[in-house]
Amino acid sequence: MAAGADVNRPYPEHSCPLLAAVCGAPAQPIEWLPGAVACAISPGPESEERLQGGEAGSRYWADEVTLQHKVEAILQNVQERFLQRGYLVWNLGSGRGCGPAGTLLGLAPTDDKYAVNDVSAPARTPQ
Repeated sequence: MAAGADVNRPYPEHSCPLLAAVCGAPAQPIEWLPGAVACAISPGPESEERLQGGEAGSRYWADEVTLQHKVEAILQNVQERFLQRGYLVWNLGSGRGCGPAGTLLGLAPTDDKYAVNDVSAPARTPQ
């Protein structure tokens, strides 16, 4: 993690539960990013409503648009509060594959919004 991040600083008692409550999922450690956690966000019933209401042409589209709206709303709602406490909430993005749609939001012990930009999951070298 970049300068400004303090991986030894414990999260305030309310930070992880607050993010988990907003996201609707428990916070899990990010193995490759010491001191950071992530919460999963799922499309939920809003996606089904889009699909059934004819707004979406496909399940994929309904899930993607719903996730985008949810993530934007959560970040607008909590980002400034966390930054004031010295914690960054950011969109880790969505995985692609055959599993259910979802997006991850990360929480890191830094108020530097650029601290997590240089970090990525470690490359896996074939054995």
